[in-house]
Amino acid sequence: MAFAVIFFVASVSSCSKDEDKPTPEEPGTEEPGGNDGEGDGNGDGEGEDEEIDLNSFLPEAGKTIDFAAYDEEDYYQFEHENGRKVYRLGEDWEVSSPLGIDIQRHVVVAEEGVEMRIDPNTGYTTSFNRNSLNRIDQKRTSGLFVWTVETPEIKAEDDYYSGGMLYSSDDLGFALNAYITYGTEAEREEFEIPDGKLAFRVGSDSDPASHLLFPTDAGEHEIAIGLVTGEDGNFIALFALDGDVVGTMNLEYGPDELSGTDFMAVCGTGTRDNIGGPNHIADVYSTLYKKFEYFPEK
Repeated sequence: MAFAVIFFVASVSSCSKDEDKPTPEEPGTEEPGGNDGEGDGNGDGEGEDEEIDLNSFLPEAGKTIDFAAYDEEDYYQFEHENGRKVYRLGEDWEVSSPLGIDIQRHVVVAEEGVEMRIDPNTGYTTSFNRNSLNRIDQKRTSGLFVWTVETPEIKAEDDYYSGGMLYSSDDLGFALNAYITYGTEAEREEFEIPDGKLAFRVGSDSDPASHLLFPTDAGEHEIAIGLVTGEDGNFIALFALDGDVVGTMNLEYGPDELSGTDFMAVCGTGTRDNIGGPNHIADVYSTLYKKFEYFPEK
């Protein structure tokens, strides 16, 4: 089980990439006392000596969704009460894609999981290139969310990403993301991503300045976002790749603010235009989603 490799204790001040390079004082980064901005949902580093014990999650109460277990008949059209028609995958996921796109051609039930493709030659626009599987009826907000994915090699000139996201509602607009991408030239230089490596980008899409990047490779990965409730009642978010936590963020909201509008887990692929980034993709890319796991906080 993926959760078994993520037992450790991490400091909430571990969001910086390394000890020798100071964390940029941007809203959303984990620079204690360095955030005076409003409305970005990220904290000012209160409780920097607090430790997060990931053994506080409940592996025995976890839920695992094996994407390889889905068959073609599990992929069907569903009509909401307001008449809006969507595609669903089993009872767990709703498929999202730009209007006018043949969803079943780009979100495919495959033998080893669910494959999500971005093909710029089949109707995608320059303003909204994205496919996603949105988790239905996520009952708990806090906990550990783990996506097992197989990501492709990405060309330097293509701004493709894939991974996991937690998203609240249009009214609240809270979002946390953990994606594998190539990264812009400026990002790669700032975070010292070596040539030949991809980047693991974590942070909040609500505040692109919060993003941190870490080197990684194409292939199979376990991507995790954890939400634990801090002593002040607000969330601490943690981001992990293959069992290693790379960073944490103090958030300015907690379970009370999300009551009734729990974070929705999203399997997302696309380009960064919808979060204020560049938008260029000339090749066809696909990411295979193999497994999703959720482990609630005690």
